[in-house]
Order: sequence, then C-alpha cells, then structure tokens
Amino acid sequence: MNRVSIIIPCYNHAEYLEETIISAFHQTYKNIEIIVVNDGSDYENEKKIRGIEKKFSSVTFYHINNSGLSNARNYGIEKSTGRYIFPLDSDDLIHETFIEKAVDIMGKYNDVGIVYANFRYFGASEEERICNVFTESSLIMNNYISACSMFRKKDWELCGGYKSNMEYGMEDWDLWVSIAELGKKAYKINEILFFYRKKDKSMITEMNSNLYKRIFMNMQLIINNKHVYKNMYNNSRVYKDFKNLLSFITVETESNNGKKIDNYFFDYERKKISIKLENKKSYIIKFNKPVLFKIYSNASEKIKLKRNFLFSFDDYFISGINKNFMKINCLNEDSVIDIIIEECGNEILELTNIILSRSFVKESCIIYGYGLFGKLLNLWLKSLNINVNGIYDIDRKKVEDEFYIDIFSSDKYKEVPIYITSMTYWQEIEKNLSEKGFKNLITF
Repeated sequence: MNRVSIIIPCYNHAEYLEETIISAFHQTYKNIEIIVVNDGSDYENEKKIRGIEKKFSSVTFYHINNSGLSNARNYGIEKSTGRYIFPLDSDDLIHETFIEKAVDIMGKYNDVGIVYANFRYFGASEEERICNVFTESSLIMNNYISACSMFRKKDWELCGGYKSNMEYGMEDWDLWVSIAELGKKAYKINEILFFYRKKDKSMITEMNSNLYKRIFMNMQLIINNKHVYKNMYNNSRVYKDFKNLLSFITVETESNNGKKIDNYFFDYERKKISIKLENKKSYIIKFNKPVLFKIYSNASEKIKLKRNFLFSFDDYFISGINKNFMKINCLNEDSVIDIIIEECGNEILELTNIILSRSFVKESCIIYGYGLFGKLLNLWLKSLNINVNGIYDIDRKKVEDEFYIDIFSSDKYKEVPIYITSMTYWQEIEKNLSEKGFKNLITF
C-alpha cells in the first residue's frame, strides 16, 4: 500500500488547525503521514500550535521562520516519505474518502499526474463548485484545480517544487501547469470531496482585490512556464497586457556570443527586476525602451559596472534610444543585481509608445508642467530628436528663464503640440486649454 503524505502549512490559522488535522485523520485510507509546517506564525498562534502538537503525537510538526506558502509546502514535502503528496491548507477540510479514491486513480493510470475533485465553500459563504474536466489548453488559461489535490512526489521533484516567486498566490496553478508540461493528465473525481473555508480576508482574496498583484502573478506564471505558453502568447490576455513590460529588457551573456538568458524575475509590487549573475561571467543588459531606474547590488565589490545611458541624476539612470545598455562583470562569486523601476517608469513606457505613434509630432512641441515627469519627458523627447520649444508651468519658478514659454502670450502656440504631464489635474488642464483654442493636446 503506497504511503500518502498530507502536508499542512500553517501561518496564523491555529484556530482551525485541529479541525483540519482531525479531517485528515478520518480518512478511510490508512497509510498516511500528516506533516504540519508552522510557517513562522505570531506568538499567540505559535502557542496554540505547540498545544495542538502535544495532542497529536503521531503528527509530525516542523517550526520554521516565515518563508511563504510555497516554501512551507516545499519544506514539508522534502521531509515527507510518501509516494503521493496531498497538500491541505490549515483551515480547510477533506471528505473521508478523498485520499482513498485519489490513490485508486493514481494506481490505475500512470499518465495521471494530478487527481482533483469538486468542492464546497463553507464559512463566510456557502456554494458548491463543479470543476471543469481537464484539458491542457484549458488549464493554462484558467485554474479550476484546487490547491488541495493529489500528485506524485517524483513529479513535484521534476518540476522543481512550488515556485517561491509566486509569493502572492497561484503557486498551485503554476505547479499544475508544470506537471502538465511533463505530459501528465489531471483526473477529476466528479464528487464534492474538498471543503474550502471562505473567509472575509485570505491570501487569495487579498490578491484578487489587488489588480497589480493579480496581474503580476499571471505574468510570473507565463515566465515560469515559457515553453507551455509559447504557442498561446498571441491569444493570452495577460501576455498582451504586459507585452511591453516583458520585452523592455534583454539580458545577454557577453561570453556566449550574445546568448539571451532568463535568470531574472519581476517583482511588480516593488517594481524590481532581479538578475542573477554567475561567477566570472560578463553580461550585457539592454533596455529596449526608455525607462527610469535605480541600480542596486547585494555586494557591490563583487561586480563591475560599465554604464552607457542617456542621463543620470541623484542615483537615477535613464535609458534613451541610442544609449541604452549596461555591461556587468561578475568578479568573484555568484551575485544579484536589482534594477528598481521608479513610479513613473511604467507610465514612461506607455508615454514613449504614444510619442512614437503621434505622426503630427515631427519637429517641435511644448511641455506643460515641469515636475519630475516633465523633466523626464524633456529628456526623452530630446533622445527622440524631437525639439522642445519650451516649457510652461503654473509655478513660474520651476522653469529656468531660458526654457520658459508663456503659452498664452501668442496664438502661434495654439498650433504646437503640447504635452500635459500632470497625472492628477490633466482633465481640468486639457479642458481649459481646449476652450482657449489649443488644438494638439497630448495627455497620459
């Protein structure tokens, strides 16, 4: 009889943990081990978990520093001895026959890599969910397999486990896609065998309520599974939305005749790109579009930078059209370099596309507003060989005399393209200028 390891990561859900453990114990399939990983819960939850540990001597408990759901699950699986793995969140429950029925499917079909079932929400709301029948093409576009489903430990190993860069969620979807890439199928048991506790606030509700986190995780899913999504790129809404962001940087190894590498990842919330550098190798980082950024390294003495950028000030760097690359030599040991994209970085990417698409902007323009965005726009327009006639700002003191133009002093300025850089009052400014006869207004 093959052993099943039930892995229960727990972060501050001690109030539900005992009920979850009992649910695991009540399985009709008896060759199981239960592993609880306390993922750095706070003091009060830690005390409760320690108390539960004393009640269940046959359950293995591990207490680790907080490292996130993916890492906690991976830790428990690494310590497990079962052939099959069943992750179970510390606030959820499973039907007493789920493990037995899943093991039976795994034993019958070697090409099945995942066994899942329909489920029911309970708690804050109650609802039955009938999951889709598996096809690879549908799985890569929509996750209908719950995190609490069975898979083989050897497949988990081949996939490299749960990816820690899926830090806000969707780590289960990422693993299912990776297992499907191995040529394995997912089998649905058409019964309600899993019970998902619905709470007002959870990791998944937090991610779903935060557009940026949700889109970032979708983007990271594509990056993690490039080969699977390769043929779906043109049809992927997520890929289309972030095509600019995915394509604005290229990392190449100088020693391998410009071979592109993929050892970098995005952290959308921090607007950070981290690039892993290997010892004794040289890299060239190319910025394919203008962007404002800062550069940090975890060990500055280990790397040597040669920069070729349009402009820099106060530790900021701005890539232009022709001056847009950075050469890095990794001198001693493996290192990491972080590129921090500033707040206006993503707007600048959009702005550049707008500039290049405006056929009437050929030789000259005027900038309205001279904050940071206006200053950056001035630099980028110059890098595009577009002449900036001058700059207007309500606060006259912001603009040097040699650049200032009072756009209301002559009707000739009403024909010149004007870039409105205000991100807050642009609608009011645009309306005001339109009413006064200005014809070529560009807002962002």
